[in-house]
Amino acid sequence: MRLRLPLLLLLAGMSCQWAVSPSPTPRFSPPEAPPSLSLSEKAEWYERNVEENHLTSDGLVAYKARLPVMKVEEIEILDLPDGAAWTGCALAAEAFRYAVTGGPAALEKIRRLLKALHLLQEVTGVRGLLARTFIRGDLPSSFRSGHGEWHRGQGPFSGYSWRGDVSNDQYAGVMFGYGICYDLIADKEVRGKIIQDVQALMDHIVDHGMAIVDLDGQVTTHGGMSPRSWEDLDALLALSFLKTAFHITGSLKFQEKYRELIERQGYHRRAAKARDKWWEYFLGVNHSDNHLAFLAYYNLLRLEKDPELLHEYRKGLERSWRVVLDEGNSFFNFVYIGLTANPLGQAWSDAVETLRLFPEGKRVVEVRNSRRKDIRKAWFSDRHGKPQAKRPLPVYQRPANAFEWKANPYRLDGHPGSRGEAEYAGVDYLLAYWLGRYHGFISGDM
Repeated sequence: MRLRLPLLLLLAGMSCQWAVSPSPTPRFSPPEAPPSLSLSEKAEWYERNVEENHLTSDGLVAYKARLPVMKVEEIEILDLPDGAAWTGCALAAEAFRYAVTGGPAALEKIRRLLKALHLLQEVTGVRGLLARTFIRGDLPSSFRSGHGEWHRGQGPFSGYSWRGDVSNDQYAGVMFGYGICYDLIADKEVRGKIIQDVQALMDHIVDHGMAIVDLDGQVTTHGGMSPRSWEDLDALLALSFLKTAFHITGSLKFQEKYRELIERQGYHRRAAKARDKWWEYFLGVNHSDNHLAFLAYYNLLRLEKDPELLHEYRKGLERSWRVVLDEGNSFFNFVYIGLTANPLGQAWSDAVETLRLFPEGKRVVEVRNSRRKDIRKAWFSDRHGKPQAKRPLPVYQRPANAFEWKANPYRLDGHPGSRGEAEYAGVDYLLAYWLGRYHGFISGDM
C-alpha cells in the first residue's frame, strides 16, 4: 500500500488541472446511469447485502465475495488481507447507525463485528498481535503461492488459519472503529470487550517500542511507528492510537507514551506534516495513505483538549484536506466538516452528490474507460504506472474497489477479464452515510 512512482514521472504532472466532458455512457463503463435509490434506501440495501453476502459466521467482513453466495461456508475460505481494517470500519459504521436509530439490528451486528475483531487477536496466539484475516480449516492449496504469510491457529484456535505480516493500516481501521463504538454504545458488555482488546493491542505496540512485531520477533513490513520511522504518517497513527487507547482504558501507560513522543520526539509536529500537496507531487498521490490520515485525525482531534496540540493537529488536517478537496470523497469531506465545524458549502454538496451517484451494488466487472474519447486523460500515470483521468470520474463509472474512499478517483481501468462473478461489500458507503447521518449532514428522507 506504500509503493511510489519514480520522481520524474510525478514531476511531469505538477501543473495539471482535471476535466471530464459529459457524454452518453460509453461501452466500457459500469452502471449505465446514475443510481435511482434514495440515500437511505441505498443504505438499507447495502445493510442487507453485507448481512447476506459479506459476513462470516465469526463476524469478519468478507469485503470481496464470489457470487452467488449460497451459504456462509463459501465466504469463510476467502483470502482477505485487509479483513481487519474493513471490519473495524464496519464497526464504526454500525456504531454511527445505532447512535442515529437505536435499532437492535445495529447492536446485534456490532456484537458480531466485535467477536471477529477479538478473534483476529486470539487466533495469532500472541497477545495484541492482529491477524490480517483468518479462515476456518486448512489453508487451501491456492493460497500457498503469492498469498502472503499464513500460520496455523494455536490451542483452541487450531481449527483456523490466519494471515500474518499485519500493517499499521489494519490497526488504523480497528482503532478507529473501537474509538467510535466505545463512545457511542453505552452497553456495558460491549464496552468491556473494547477495553480488553484495546489494552492488548496497545500493550503490544508500546512494549515493542511503538512497533508491531510478528511471530518471528521482527517488525512487520509496515508496522514501525518508532522515532526511527521516516514517514510522518506513522507519527500521526501512533498519536491517534495512543490517545484513543488512553481514552478507552484510562491506562496512564498510554498517556505517558503519548506525552513522551510529543515532548521528546516532536511527534505532534510530524503528525501535522503527514499529508501535503508537495509530498504528493514528489512521491505520488497515495489515496490509501490519505484515508489513513483521515481515520487517525477523526479520533485524535475529537479527543484532544490541549489548545497547542489541537492547533498543530488542525494544521495537519488542513494540509490533508488540501490534497483531496477537489475529489468529492464523501468520507473525507464529512470528517473534515465534522472536525472543523465548517459551513455546509461545497464540501458538503460534493459529498452528498458522490453518495447519490454511488452505485447500487459493487460488482467486479472489467472497466476500460481509457478507450473513451470523451474523457480527457492525464499526461502522467498514477503511482502504480496506470493511466488516469484529468478529473475524478463520477463514482459509478469507476472500476469497483474494495473500499472506495481509499481508492484513486481518477482511475480509468480495472479488473481485466472479470464479468461480475464477484462483488465488494458496501462498507465504504455505509461508513460515509451513517457518519453523515450522525453529524446531521444528511437526513433520513434524502
